[in-house]
Amino acid sequence: MTPLILALFLAPASAEPLDLDEALLAASRHNPSLAVAEVELDKAQAQLNQARGLVLPMAQAGAQWTHMDHEDTVDFSAMMGSVFEDMGFPMEIDRLTGESLRWFGESSGSWSFEPEDSSFYWQHGVTYTDEGNLLLSTSDVEGGEETLVREYHLDHDTSVLEQVWSFGQGEGLYSASHSDARRLPGGNTLHNLGQTARLREITPDGTVVWDMSWGDSHVLGVATPLEDLYEFMP
Repeated sequence: MTPLILALFLAPASAEPLDLDEALLAASRHNPSLAVAEVELDKAQAQLNQARGLVLPMAQAGAQWTHMDHEDTVDFSAMMGSVFEDMGFPMEIDRLTGESLRWFGESSGSWSFEPEDSSFYWQHGVTYTDEGNLLLSTSDVEGGEETLVREYHLDHDTSVLEQVWSFGQGEGLYSASHSDARRLPGGNTLHNLGQTARLREITPDGTVVWDMSWGDSHVLGVATPLEDLYEFMP
């Protein structure tokens, strides 16, 4: 932060007494640094509100163990993520106020699932698609047998997540952590099974376009699709 130099403005002794707001206004007219300080304070307050939005849900969770897996920007005013894995819910948070807008999963107040057996557990890589659907990588059941991709339509009127697509059932692949799912521009889905070190592209009808494995002794981090590597050339 740029250092701020504040100077005290004193009214003449003969002037009428001023209240605090009037004194600050008078001082700011004679010292522009006060106006700059107010802007910096507003920024700091916005950052504090955002931090509260991240910390308070964890504090309210009591003794449960949690950590934030990742976050993604939804638009200028909100961010999606803050995935508290052990409690099993992604949360959308207003970036300016820190308000928790909505959350999904196994926490109290979460949206419900349709069908009921389409819920997620130990989810990773939560994003919104261009259509506004919720896309993520998840264990198929609590405790985990297979790692799936699930996609949900958001019914805002009923607060229900309606599963519209999934993939991975019967594939026999499981990753306990570090997974994510990303919708590609052409409509296919990139599924990263992080702890299994396996990366796959899947079409909407469930066809595996390609499948790359680095072996069980490796772990993949977040997979980020790039349309054109030449864009990074100087």
